[in-house]
Amino acid sequence: MAALMLVGMATVWLTPSRQGRTSLEPIAGESAAERLKAWLGPRRRRARLPISSGRYGAVGLILILLFTILYKFGEAVAGTMSNPLYVLLGFTKVEIATVAKIYGVGATLAGVAAGGILVARLGVLRALLVSGVLQMLEPDVRGAGLGRP
Repeated sequence: MAALMLVGMATVWLTPSRQGRTSLEPIAGESAAERLKAWLGPRRRRARLPISSGRYGAVGLILILLFTILYKFGEAVAGTMSNPLYVLLGFTKVEIATVAKIYGVGATLAGVAAGGILVARLGVLRALLVSGVLQMLEPDVRGAGLGRP
């Protein structure tokens, strides 16, 4: 992990310096509120613009946020309860860790590849719908194979 920090450090080292540029001027205003208002200035309108006059408006933004939150909600709830269930069924912690960490990474990478293929062939909306249905069925499929031989 420490070696990965070199990427950011190299980026900073190799970024051209700001030679010839003047320093920023202080923002005019008596109080912090006035300086904040002057700093925001026309930016306030630009910050509201995508929400108020965008393709879907404020209602669309709320629907997108709800979709994003609820899309993985079922998996998150089921994932929290899966380890106690596996222990209750008699699996050891080593077995659970092996399957979850080793095989789980491979399954995740396969799922990412399958998702990319779905998006390329079906488009984003249809791929999300297909993936949502598959995620909805996933706990049932995983639960069908539980149990010790």
